Amino acid sequence: MKLTNMALAADEQKEYAMLCCDEGMHKYPYNLCITLGSDECDKLGITNSFSAGTIVTIQAMAIVESVTEAVEDDGDDKGNDITMRLQITDLGVEPQGTATDAASRLYAKPTNKE
Repeated sequence: MKLTNMALAADEQKEYAMLCCDEGMHKYPYNLCITLGSDECDKLGITNSFSAGTIVTIQAMAIVESVTEAVEDDGDDKGNDITMRLQITDLGVEPQGTATDAASRLYAKPTNKE
């Protein structure tokens, strides 16, 4: 599975910052955040909380709850604007260590353990 980094472009980050007072906190769109409550952690077998900064691996399956499609014709940008709301139905989470430098942890070259 190919993973795509969903970070906002610099101009999008500035746009988000104008909507709120915590500039610098909007590297990713707010709607990509998943919150796991006590019940969800219990179901996942998470009995001890992870420390903030711990990188975890998640794998998910979701159902498309709704789809909205609008035809855009605003000058140079012609095409369809598609929005899908996904309800995550199955989720797995595994700790992968603590990030001191998130970029180097996320994009580290794999080691061959033979």
